[in-house]
Amino acid sequence: MTTMVGRPIARLDGDAKVTGAARYAADVQVAGLTHGTLVMSTIARGRIARIDTRAAEAAPGVLAVLTHRTMPRLALPNADLATAYFQRFVPVQDDVVRYAGQPIAVVVAGTLEQAQHAATLVDVEYAAEQPAVTLAEGMPTAYVPPPTPVEHNDVVRGDPDAGFAAAHAVVDAEYLTPLQHHNSLEPSATVAQWDGDRLTVHESAQYINATRNALAQAFRLPPANVRVLSPYLGGGFGSKGPVWPHTLLTAAAARRVGQPVKLVLTRAQTYTSNGHRAATHQRLRIGADRDGRLTAIEHVLTQHVSRTDEFMGNGAEPIRMLYAVPNLRSTQRAVRLDMPTQSFVRSPETAAVHALESALDELAVALGVDPVELRIRNHSAINQDTGVPHGSNHLVECYRRGAEAFGWARRDPRPGSMRDGDALVGWGMATAAHTAGNRPGAGVRVALGPDGTATVQCATHDIGTGTSTVMTQVAADTLGMHLHTVTFELGDTDFPPAFASAASSTVPAVGPASCGPARRRGTARSPSPSPIPVHPCTAWRPSRSGWPRGTCSPRPCRRGGSATATSWGTTAGRRWSPARRCPHRSATRPARCSPRSTSTPRSAGCASPGWWACSTPAGCSTTRPHAARPSAGRSGASASP
Repeated sequence: MTTMVGRPIARLDGDAKVTGAARYAADVQVAGLTHGTLVMSTIARGRIARIDTRAAEAAPGVLAVLTHRTMPRLALPNADLATAYFQRFVPVQDDVVRYAGQPIAVVVAGTLEQAQHAATLVDVEYAAEQPAVTLAEGMPTAYVPPPTPVEHNDVVRGDPDAGFAAAHAVVDAEYLTPLQHHNSLEPSATVAQWDGDRLTVHESAQYINATRNALAQAFRLPPANVRVLSPYLGGGFGSKGPVWPHTLLTAAAARRVGQPVKLVLTRAQTYTSNGHRAATHQRLRIGADRDGRLTAIEHVLTQHVSRTDEFMGNGAEPIRMLYAVPNLRSTQRAVRLDMPTQSFVRSPETAAVHALESALDELAVALGVDPVELRIRNHSAINQDTGVPHGSNHLVECYRRGAEAFGWARRDPRPGSMRDGDALVGWGMATAAHTAGNRPGAGVRVALGPDGTATVQCATHDIGTGTSTVMTQVAADTLGMHLHTVTFELGDTDFPPAFASAASSTVPAVGPASCGPARRRGTARSPSPSPIPVHPCTAWRPSRSGWPRGTCSPRPCRRGGSATATSWGTTAGRRWSPARRCPHRSATRPARCSPRSTSTPRSAGCASPGWWACSTPAGCSTTRPHAARPSAGRSGASASP
């Protein structure tokens, strides 16, 4: 059988997406569904002096208008990575306005149009205060926040002052980057439905387990009482990684009206409701000797944060890790503004890399060294921040192949020297760096069916990057099965957990987990009890499952009956020699499994008296099977890498 990993195949979810069969969060329809919309603040700082909802409540179809006086009280979820509610307050719980576009009320009505119309009837008077909303006006108040478990905001390596003193050339420059927004094709959406004290939420999320945890904390519920589903996602780019207030408010509104509520952010609301890349001011000094070897870097990155938190999404890791520099000082500063909480934006390190690469180009001109050659001379085979070798390291090769492919040798290095008619032509290069990996692992559940199929389940996500297809390929290869016999299911917190689909962590975490139960300790029973042992090598339908050569095929007893429905995991190419007692000892026909056999007829007899066995060639590894315990409902085995 041909290996699936590494082969270009059609996206397995492609048909569903192009035909409209895929159901995103906003597409969900449940019985009794109502519609919610947010009323947003029109000032950036102050208090609500008066809010009159009488006209809105009298509008056709309106079920509720919830303000800070009538909204159910919610607990503030944690800001850790397990919950990811980084904003340090919940809106519509008090009369304070902390930024323009903050939710101050939720309107629920029978239709979306009725809710939107009623929202325009809410009359609000404010006691406004003078806000600060630009990085420039807040620069005099910049400060270095205390370190967090994942980030140190003031890092010194070696002796930067001595490094600059020894430098032949020094570049000292300032760089500004603007505030940027994600604007995913699919706006964030929530459908919340209560059944007693159990909550089901359909959410556009990159981290459904954090969504579950945040909801459980906000409503003081056990996490097991909250189920979050997100089988499809129309892009995220970091905006749907953290948990945002509209999700909590939708669930609170659904509990108050006693009916399911759907709330979809408008395009305008996405600009203040699910994060952004903060504006930055960066000062970067970089020194090098006559040969272009870096002697010192000093980098100060300043970005805005909100009044209630110190979350800083613009990371400075590439400054510290990318190039071989013995002396370094890296400082991250915050400026408090009357702005919403910022977020991760793909890639969070972009702003810092922009400054670093721009300064290197300036240094190349000052030294008279080719920009590509300058980077090669300062290449590091290890992560300079941690001292750990890079897991893969082909950057120098990339430089050289790219230069050859683009004809870099023909480039005139003098700034402003290249023209196309009256137009100046820029011809440059830069290195991009993105932190990845070092994130929590994942678990999966693998269920093998008696018809030669497998179902693999994990509470991960497909943010448009092809997770469903990739994980099906991985599972098919691991189990030694054809692609069309494997189903990968995701986006459900009832499945074994996974971390956020962020920081390039999904495939490294979920991929090994997809192999885990089958490879190391066996999978669970088939979801439906089978009269035959369920074995991943069993090929009752060879034309469908196509098991690889050299695998075993244990045989059911011709007299029927059940021999403890058990399944064993396998990997492609590994030969197994399971042995299991047959319930009918009178059967005496031996079962044979040659290295080339791929199937056994259903009518074959039992193995040697009282046992099933497969012969394996010399040197073939064998593994003890693990019996699965019978259980009602869904069954499965979970494993973490």
